[in-house]
Amino acid sequence: MNIFRVSGKLVTKYLCMLMAWAILSTVVPYWAAGPNAVKSPYDSLYELNQATVTEHSLSDADVIFVTAHPDDESMFFSPVIVELSKAKYNNALHLICFSDGNFDGLGETRQQELIRAANILGFQTHKTLDYVDNIHEGWDTSAIAATLAKELKELPFHKSKQILVSFDEEGVSGHPNHKSLYYGVEEYSRKHKLRFFKLKSWPVAAKYSAFVITNVELIARLLKKCSAIHRYLPSLVNRIPDQGQAIKIYANFNSWFLNLATMTYAHYSQIVWYRWLWIFLSRYMNCNELELVI
Repeated sequence: MNIFRVSGKLVTKYLCMLMAWAILSTVVPYWAAGPNAVKSPYDSLYELNQATVTEHSLSDADVIFVTAHPDDESMFFSPVIVELSKAKYNNALHLICFSDGNFDGLGETRQQELIRAANILGFQTHKTLDYVDNIHEGWDTSAIAATLAKELKELPFHKSKQILVSFDEEGVSGHPNHKSLYYGVEEYSRKHKLRFFKLKSWPVAAKYSAFVITNVELIARLLKKCSAIHRYLPSLVNRIPDQGQAIKIYANFNSWFLNLATMTYAHYSQIVWYRWLWIFLSRYMNCNELELVI
């Protein structure tokens, strides 16, 4: 009986966090955009991240996401993918996945699932390569760079600039294939002088913080923007830390459902019990932090 009582309390707390996040990420931006005066009913969709996207010139570009396995794009990168695919930014999104994820013998199935996920997320092009999925060994850096050079020559670019997005040195989950991609993409980017953004790996506590840290950050942003707080409580504003050079892209309630769809429907073969923990507890489902490498 005590177990059920504790479980009920945890579920209640989680739902409260979820509701608070939905208000902060979706309702507040809609209100802030001025629903009675917006030029388009879609304007509020840009309120949350538009300043960040504009500041870091993440628009009017061919954005190439480089991943290791089918479902990487959905597990780790979905907030930034969904944001950059929005029409107002005028981006063309491309996905290069270096393996078919055949470690458990499901390579063909996972290739088809990647196609389904890419269509849901709004990629213009997507391709799965034939690198061997191996949880015990990394891939050669120079080989990755050479492969990228070949694949990018064949992509139908639509914009005047290209941007690469991939894992950082830790690979988020620590998978050697993820970490290998960082070094290969970095080598290619330096040689060809392309901008490269890496997805920051968070510590375990932050990684599985669900909506807690995101809610705190959104509240802090809201307070910093509030003119009444600046007027009457300037000391409070001064105590709120700046994000510095962090490039944070937040999902809202609408895009979170899209993220859920790619994880639970598009990549159905990967839905084992612990994936549900990732879906509901991982902060990567509601926020991405990018860092500019080059």
